[in-house]
Amino acid sequence: MAQSRDASGYIRLHTVWLQSYIDLYRFLVPGIRESVSREVITNTPDEYVSYCQQNVLIRIVQLFDFWSEFFKNCENEPVKDIYFVVSLYQASQIIDNLQHLLQQNNPFGDINDIRKKLQAALDMVYPELRGRFPRMKECLREIKRVINTLGLAQPTNPTLDERNESQKDKYH
Repeated sequence: MAQSRDASGYIRLHTVWLQSYIDLYRFLVPGIRESVSREVITNTPDEYVSYCQQNVLIRIVQLFDFWSEFFKNCENEPVKDIYFVVSLYQASQIIDNLQHLLQQNNPFGDINDIRKKLQAALDMVYPELRGRFPRMKECLREIKRVINTLGLAQPTNPTLDERNESQKDKYH
């Protein structure tokens, strides 16, 4: 499929499909723009917060795996679709804010593999997109920052175990 003239449509379709799954769960990722307030997260049952955060990471890893496999077969043809960059940016922000779930022995894969796949996807961005859209440079710079600090920085978000025990049984 990577050699087909429909390759750009194929990658966009699968990216939108996986991004839709990510969108279902990202509202409980603290630190991103689309997140609900800290108070809502605190008052949400731990099991549901964990479920959403685990699922968003599963889908992001699937997205990175898809891109990695696809780009391996496309002879370094850069991606000219701005939606690809938006998806890459959103995924990098979620990964950055859920680093505490990516520590050793996590079910999502080796953090170095995730970093490499994120870098490979960033390398596929069509260079002229950077100049065409003013905010694109900022987004790409932020993606690069995440790549450079992934796994090196101490997680800034509290783990579920650190949440207030008195909030554990509150449902809304």
